[in-house]
Amino acid sequence: MSALGTSLLDELRAAAGDGGVSTDPADRDAVAHDLWPRALIRERAGERLPGPDAVVWPRTREQVARICAACPRAGVPFTAFGAGTGVCGAAMPVRGGVVIDLKRLDRILGWELESGWVRVEPGLLGSRLEDACRERGRTTGHHPSSLALSTVGGFVATRSAGQLSTRYGRIDDLVAGLEAVLPDGTEVSLRPEPSTGAGPDLRRLFLGSEGGFGVVVEVTLRLHPLPEHRVDHAAVFPGFAEGIAAVRELMQAGLRPSLLRLYDPADTALQAAELGVGEGSGALLLTSCEGRRRVAEAEAAELAAICAAHGAAVRDPAAVEAWYARRDDIGFAQARYLPLAGAVLDTIELAASWSRLAALHAAVRRRLGGRLIVLCHLSHGYPDGACLYFSFAGVAGEEAEAVPLHELLWEEVMAAAAETGASIAHHHGAGLARAPYMEAELGRGGLEVLRRLKAALDPAGVANPGKWGL
Repeated sequence: MSALGTSLLDELRAAAGDGGVSTDPADRDAVAHDLWPRALIRERAGERLPGPDAVVWPRTREQVARICAACPRAGVPFTAFGAGTGVCGAAMPVRGGVVIDLKRLDRILGWELESGWVRVEPGLLGSRLEDACRERGRTTGHHPSSLALSTVGGFVATRSAGQLSTRYGRIDDLVAGLEAVLPDGTEVSLRPEPSTGAGPDLRRLFLGSEGGFGVVVEVTLRLHPLPEHRVDHAAVFPGFAEGIAAVRELMQAGLRPSLLRLYDPADTALQAAELGVGEGSGALLLTSCEGRRRVAEAEAAELAAICAAHGAAVRDPAAVEAWYARRDDIGFAQARYLPLAGAVLDTIELAASWSRLAALHAAVRRRLGGRLIVLCHLSHGYPDGACLYFSFAGVAGEEAEAVPLHELLWEEVMAAAAETGASIAHHHGAGLARAPYMEAELGRGGLEVLRRLKAALDPAGVANPGKWGL
């Protein structure tokens, strides 16, 4: 039974229509959590996770505004929900209340191809958007491995990065404008601009906000022409350190390959078998340069020369094409293995400057290498650093030990980040997983700024409460 009062339920039905509200247990269970591994492990052990008291499916921004306005009046929290493929617990309604499921806000609202913009609603799946872009000779360039299972609203809420972000940018770089509804129902319109210097950029206030400052109801994204040519390059370095040095040089030289993945020796051994690149020792680099033919070819030639200067041996570029063929498989691996009793799986992405990257890699391996399988690749490059994406796998001795093992995994990785001065996140968001570590991450006074922003925009504390360590 729903714990919500009749008055609020009546308001929600008036806002969204009878078919737009449900208190059915099956509907509530469907949005009780995202794909945070710890929640799935707890559920696997038989724990019933707290869920919402009602689910609402608005179809218009006006309905979202009415729903948001009703909740604080009743003192009831609400949580925005997209496709539920986040991996940090950001979409979990930990204090019950109302889940605003945005899947029916899934339209493409308009194209402005001369400027290179598209306006969309937050419930639109990334794959549907990309298909429509390609029909018009365009791409967002934003391709997370969950593209077919995640929404534009989710991209914005978590500040996601696609696999080709080194060239095309992360979602932060793609958002030209957005519209949102604040927790009291106030509508905010931040029009698309190529750039503006008129005070703080309020668009960025909502990027990564995970619904804590309100609900994003429209996004204008920047588009790129589809590349006319792509040049792939595969190489193996004697070790991870040599590969890092080469990637640093090519990024600081101004090269921007679309695909950039450098695997550490453990991950190289796994990738070599699957991609057919030889004996699987050293550190494997997979890259693509794309765009206009002459530009892509020139960039690829310079990239290959930098790699060779750092001792790389060239491998068959067909390995890159093989990677593209299976680029989204990782998104389904968790569903395949996590249901097994005692299994502990997770991925954690960190970011660090070039001067700290090798130390971060070594610290994580030192802390967890003897207890779990630890794989790592470098991706998402910048002139001043990169992302290290770690994958972990192990089996607890008993099911009851699985959650403690997962907790230990996170504690050790976050400690490695603190030890080396790395950021605790790159593109999966904060949610519940990183909440205990936010104060240290944001630095002196940072969490207080976040707390004051939250109090100003959400004085009733109803918008996705219990996150960010607040």
